[in-house]
Amino acid sequence: MAVPLALLTLLVAPLMATTPQTAQVAPHPARGYEEGLVAWGLAQHEREVEPSPEGKRLEEVLIAAEDVVAQSDPYPNFLNIFHVRTREQVILREVLLEPGAPYSSELAEETARNLRRLGTFSAVRVVPVKGESPGGVALLIITKDLWSLRLNQDFQIVGTLVQSLRMQGTEQNFLGLKRKVGPAFLLPL
Repeated sequence: MAVPLALLTLLVAPLMATTPQTAQVAPHPARGYEEGLVAWGLAQHEREVEPSPEGKRLEEVLIAAEDVVAQSDPYPNFLNIFHVRTREQVILREVLLEPGAPYSSELAEETARNLRRLGTFSAVRVVPVKGESPGGVALLIITKDLWSLRLNQDFQIVGTLVQSLRMQGTEQNFLGLKRKVGPAFLLPL
């Protein structure tokens, strides 16, 4: 039995409309979006940016992970229950600097590139901050996850009739561990 294309469109369109894309937020008038995230991350750990960190002893690595839907985003915050933020262990395994070693801006920049390469984050900033002890520095990693639920589909149409329909929901960051899972639904008609 073939399903008319109009009926298929009515069934699938609402599912597509409920999948939010990466939030596009109007930046704060005095600063850009990522600078706002940096200010948020600094406030989370009550730290200040270290103006000259090069060569100072790295005390610790701090992480400030923003929800997929932040307070400033246009989407309702309850959507965060459908998404688990990327876990700290996933972020920490990409860090090239180790506590106790001298701070290197080159390694900090490479750490940011590694995190961006994961494809899990809409924003990544790596910022040197003042350490707890004099002459020490800490590394603050600020991330904001991407929306990771996707609905993939494939269908074959002959004239106005749908011959087959395949839909697959996928979670690109299952349990915040950077793993993909997805059940598939195939309806041969």
